Amino acid sequence: HINKNLMIIPEWHKAQNDSIEYIKIIPGMAFGTGTHETTQLVISNLANYIYKGCTVLDLGAGSGILSIAAFKYGASEITAVEYDKDCKDNFLENFQLNNISNNYTLLFQDVLSFKDYNYDFILANINKHVILELLPRIKKYRKNKSTIILSGLLITDRDDVIDLITAL
Repeated sequence: HINKNLMIIPEWHKAQNDSIEYIKIIPGMAFGTGTHETTQLVISNLANYIYKGCTVLDLGAGSGILSIAAFKYGASEITAVEYDKDCKDNFLENFQLNNISNNYTLLFQDVLSFKDYNYDFILANINKHVILELLPRIKKYRKNKSTIILSGLLITDRDDVIDLITAL
């Protein structure tokens, strides 16, 4: 359970409660199954921010679980960027399991080479070193005001990230 309205289940389980939204996932990757704390934190916070019709950029998309959750919460368009091409089949299978067939783009490239940050929401569940390089790029290329959700950080990363955000 992510919250009272959303639950992540493996593909072989059947949804049993019509009042709950389900995300079906093919388990098998270390991240992206919904059990990792950073994934749960991001998904639970998406409920507070995502609104019907918004656009989302998912950096480090992996299995696609954050993108799927954003669609479940009402996003209308998602761009998912992932570096590891080994994630492709799992991403596409998870989207198919959740009946998502359009309104998304999956790109395989380094998130640090991406330059279009004009989305309502930017999700980055990646490590500190990438986030520290990513934030100045977002500031440079973003033309609108976006809500940015950062995760994947350790408590010991807090001061470095806050210092950078304050300096930007």
